[in-house]
Amino acid sequence: MAERNRAMIVVFLLCVIAAAEGYTLDVCASCHANATCDDKSDGSGKVCNCKYGFVGNGRTFCQDKDECQIGASKICGQHTTCHNTYGSYYCTCLAGYSPSNNMAIFIPNDGTHCQDIDECRITGLCGEGGQCRNLEGSFDCSCQLGYQVHNGTEPFHPHRDKASCKVVDCGHPALVEDTVVLSVTGTTYSSVAMFVCDKGFVWRRGDNRSVCGADGLWRGPTMVCEEVDCGSPPALPHSHMLWNKRSSMGTEVLYQCNSGYHNVGKGNVSICTAAGQWERPSVLCQETLCGSPPIIESTEQVWDSNSTPGSTVLYVCKEGFYKQGGDNVSICNENAQWTLPTLLCQEILCGDPPILPHTGQVWNGSSTPGSTVTYYCKIGFYHNEGNNISLCTVNGYWTTPNISCKEVHCGVPQPISHSIMLWDKISTVGSQVVYQCNSGYRSVGEGNVSVCTASGEWDEASLLCQEIYCQEPVFKPHAKMLWDGTSHIGSVVYYQCQEGYDTRSLRNYSVCGENGLWEDIDLWCEEISCGPPLTLPDTNLLWDRTSRPGSVVLYECMDGFYQESGNNISTCLLSGQWGEVSVKCKAKCGPVPLLAKSEVVWHNRSVVIHRCVDGYHSWRGSNVSVCNSSGVWQRATLRCIAKCGPVPLLAKSEVVWHNRSVVIHRCVDGYHSWRGSNVSVCNSSGVWQRATLRCIAKCGPVPLLAKSEVVWHNRSVVIHRCVDGYHSWRGSNVSVCGSSGVWQRATLRCVEIKPAVNHLFVLNEKCLHWRAEKYEEDTEVYKVTYIGSRDYQKSFHDRRKQFLSSKADQLELCLNLLPVTNYSISITAVSSRFTATITTNTSLPVPTAPVVHYREFTTPIPTLRLRRSPNTLDPISLYQVFVLPVEGIMMFDCSSPASSDPSVKIKSSTEYITAQIDVTHVGTEMNFTVGDGLYYGGFFNAPLENGRNYYITLRAVSQWKSALKSSCVLWAKVRGTSYVLMVSSLSAAATIGLVAFIILVGYSFTWFFKSK
Repeated sequence: MAERNRAMIVVFLLCVIAAAEGYTLDVCASCHANATCDDKSDGSGKVCNCKYGFVGNGRTFCQDKDECQIGASKICGQHTTCHNTYGSYYCTCLAGYSPSNNMAIFIPNDGTHCQDIDECRITGLCGEGGQCRNLEGSFDCSCQLGYQVHNGTEPFHPHRDKASCKVVDCGHPALVEDTVVLSVTGTTYSSVAMFVCDKGFVWRRGDNRSVCGADGLWRGPTMVCEEVDCGSPPALPHSHMLWNKRSSMGTEVLYQCNSGYHNVGKGNVSICTAAGQWERPSVLCQETLCGSPPIIESTEQVWDSNSTPGSTVLYVCKEGFYKQGGDNVSICNENAQWTLPTLLCQEILCGDPPILPHTGQVWNGSSTPGSTVTYYCKIGFYHNEGNNISLCTVNGYWTTPNISCKEVHCGVPQPISHSIMLWDKISTVGSQVVYQCNSGYRSVGEGNVSVCTASGEWDEASLLCQEIYCQEPVFKPHAKMLWDGTSHIGSVVYYQCQEGYDTRSLRNYSVCGENGLWEDIDLWCEEISCGPPLTLPDTNLLWDRTSRPGSVVLYECMDGFYQESGNNISTCLLSGQWGEVSVKCKAKCGPVPLLAKSEVVWHNRSVVIHRCVDGYHSWRGSNVSVCNSSGVWQRATLRCIAKCGPVPLLAKSEVVWHNRSVVIHRCVDGYHSWRGSNVSVCNSSGVWQRATLRCIAKCGPVPLLAKSEVVWHNRSVVIHRCVDGYHSWRGSNVSVCGSSGVWQRATLRCVEIKPAVNHLFVLNEKCLHWRAEKYEEDTEVYKVTYIGSRDYQKSFHDRRKQFLSSKADQLELCLNLLPVTNYSISITAVSSRFTATITTNTSLPVPTAPVVHYREFTTPIPTLRLRRSPNTLDPISLYQVFVLPVEGIMMFDCSSPASSDPSVKIKSSTEYITAQIDVTHVGTEMNFTVGDGLYYGGFFNAPLENGRNYYITLRAVSQWKSALKSSCVLWAKVRGTSYVLMVSSLSAAATIGLVAFIILVGYSFTWFFKSK
């Protein structure tokens, strides 16, 4: 009551004050901050009312209303929790439940309620071996078959309890008597173990499987194994057994042959196996006989055909052979084998026939007495005089023929009109002259090389030199030619771009070259273009897409913006740039509008793009809100409904755009729309209303290119290739039918195939010469690959490559080729990928003599040393040691053969070979003792005679087929023992004389002093 009185007093005072001041009362100004000022229902004035969610008188107080106090189930629904807020409230679902609108919080005025969550849809929620059961607002777990609960009981909750499911483990399977485990798949539930009988036992009955059960115990096996029994071992002919009468597995029986027989099998033991059978022994007893005696090369047998133990065979050398050493008797022993005699019979041979200058040999390889060798003059030489036959004598030497061969000369070669000769002034057989057309002329003949033949004449070169003329100059697009019509070498044509085009080149003229072609200049005329105009913020372009000088672009402000200042027109200038524009646009609308079931994707304060939230798709209406010129948002009419499935696909078409409810299709490149709608719409029932678009090919006949053919096409894509005799030089080989229905032609350029490398030949074994054919590049890169092999050294392999860059038309390249090697050489022009191949053989060089230390010896058995370096010709090289007696004038020819029989132990008074050693058997250093009485390479190293002086010479020889080269070096000098004795005698006599003189002087002094 007191409160009411105070209120009336306040009202009264206000009325009095208002009347006194001359003002009326403003009711709305007295409303509480959480109240609104509304019109009275009878229209008599204003009244203050508290806002929704607040209670009070609207003027002096409005306090928050707690909506949750009536209970969560009444205001939010079942399985919920109510949360009061200042002036409102919101609801959440209890654990195990989720809102039907999939939002974290909700207000139930839109029908949202809490529904049970099926937690069992989450894979692995109960862990390994667990089985989930969904409950109202919760769930529980139990264990599957083969698993048992661990740290708890069933059912259990994995988030509340510590319990879990653990797989049943039976442990390792127990062993069964006389069995072993063959395999085990594991030790957990349903694992299987397989058993087999132990070694020496056989499976008779029962199951051999054991399975791990759900109770953690193994079930089985029930198999029964019995011990193996092999019985009595088998008897074998002509043998007896040593056996302990046991027949279990592993028992052994030993077989021995009876007297007069011997075992020719591989073994004499039989073993009882796990299969219950005796292993078949490989014993084979045969009567002891030696059979036929062994055959010794180059011998004959003296034998009575008896092959019992103790029988003998006598071996003698055949006719034409002599006994070199060894035992010549073979005896049949008790092991039924003949002893091997060591008899060595050496055939009488003359060795290789002598090598004569400038000759070849016709020889069947035989060097027995009576064999002959016929000599002929090599190519480039002719038979002048003398005998050309050498005969192998019974003394083991070849007779020396006196054939004389002289070299053939062709003289000076004939000149060819309009050409020059490349000649080294050599006119022997095989010499070459290369003709080259003079400047301004080119070769139209087939060959430009003349060779000196064995007949002494130059063969005729077919070179024909014609004056060079160029054809018409090359046409350049958008350019005109300034040309006087001449096309000889040095003629010039100038190019000038047409009006409206700029020159894009370093040079605008082309010269007729010596190759008969106009120089290719990289000239093109480019139209002047300003490119696309600048894009300014908050503006739209009004532009006809042209960018030529004089083209104009108009800038206008977007909807929701107005032009505040600046110039809005830009013009394309002759400098190729757009004129300056300074327009500024300012926004004029308020906050962006919001639509139901949608979110804002992008906005710039004048344009807003909306999209449906997840779970919804656009059904109809525009998704763009635009701020119009009146400053009001023109709201989007987007309507979002539940979304449809994947967008439909149409034949020969692709999707241009879709928003999950509307799909726009278009035909793929090479096809065009023939009939039907190109829009698919998702209707209200959630089913796509498919577009009826039908696409067919839209381009005409396939384009044809010069010197090319069509490999494949599908009416929208065409693949070209060059015809035979031409190859692709530049450009793409694919034509594509564009979206405008016009073929985008391939730029393939086919040029005639010319060998980039021709007239290839080898000069002086190692230098390559060839002529280059180029298309457009001035400089060509050549890759030279050469592979070497040797008939006498299969493991040898020389593979190398090098690169050469040159502008020349005639090229020469000298390679570092190894001697006595067959080479295959390939030259590839990199730009045209053309390869030419040629083969050549390198000759045999003079071998390098090893480094020796020359010494003089007084001993008759001197030891000499040499040092050498390994060489690739070692397989066809050898060292020969010559002994030269010093008697009067000594003459030695390094290229002459040996003058003595290598097998004769007593040497003649002339020079002879005392040793022949293959170089492959020599290391980097070697010691050799002269006169040690051993054989070296079939030559007897005879002791030196006392009292004679010798020179020791070392000859290095390399030989392959008919070619032989050698070099010699003086190794040592040996003085005879007579010289040593003479020096020793003189020394002894001088010593005796000196002693006698001293004694005489001493005696004289003694006598003199005594007499005094």
